[in-house]
Amino acid sequence: MSARARQDLWLTGKIEAIHRRSRGAYGSPMIHAELADDHGIRIGRKRVARLMRSAGLRGVTLRRSAGRWYRQDFKTGGFRLI
Repeated sequence: MSARARQDLWLTGKIEAIHRRSRGAYGSPMIHAELADDHGIRIGRKRVARLMRSAGLRGVTLRRSAGRWYRQDFKTGGFRLI
């Protein structure tokens, strides 16, 4: 096993621990920031994303509410939801 593969396994363990501690909320940008700030581990954000993908970890995404569009209904004189 290469040195990079061993380091990837070690980093995956760290990433899983941070993800578990955040109750599954953190994605790769937040995990990357915590690794750099709290643990002093300087690695690339894309590497964190790759390791998270390989471990099957995903952060929570904010859902955007769909805007509602109304059109004037000329037959009834009111508005209707499209």
